[in-house]
Amino acid sequence: MNPIVREVIADAPSSILSRRLLSIDTETTGLDFRNDRIGVIQVYDGEVVWVVRPPFNCTNVRKALEDSGSIKIFHNAIFDLRFLMRDFFAKPRSIQCTKVAAKILLDSGSATSLKELVNRFFGVVLDKSPRLSDWEASRLNKEQLTYAAKDACYLPKLMEIMLRDAKSPDRVELVRRSFDFLPTRAELDLLEIGDVFKY
Repeated sequence: MNPIVREVIADAPSSILSRRLLSIDTETTGLDFRNDRIGVIQVYDGEVVWVVRPPFNCTNVRKALEDSGSIKIFHNAIFDLRFLMRDFFAKPRSIQCTKVAAKILLDSGSATSLKELVNRFFGVVLDKSPRLSDWEASRLNKEQLTYAAKDACYLPKLMEIMLRDAKSPDRVELVRRSFDFLPTRAELDLLEIGDVFKY
């Protein structure tokens, strides 16, 4: 899968607001949403992966996140939502997550990292080595752009396959109800409340 990749500064174009399905990913300076920063935001609209660079404005990205009529697919959505909600004060709606779907729909013990899922369903080995590169560099190299694009562009098809091949309609319904909780869980983390179900 080799989508068109376009680097943009500040925000994705307003054309993303007319899309009913987007996949979104972020690359950050670290894993701690309390202290680390977003380096780039990738938005795949089905044709182009928009790699958004700072300084961020992201009015269109925020509007897309909040649009209940547009599905936004992530992998490990909680991670990305914490950063996006923190920085852009977004109230996301209609969020889906391939990691959550994989944990519920695949056999117990199945690997659920994006690299493993892409290899399992598409026979493609993603090069994850650029993950730890400098995402705040003044100029991204070709390897970084390719990595960023592929992290986003496989998500729609991956979700489609997992939902289509699910063995149980009850499990699919459980997946959908789990998706509904994702923005709430991210908000609980941002408020430092965390897992409210933990004893």
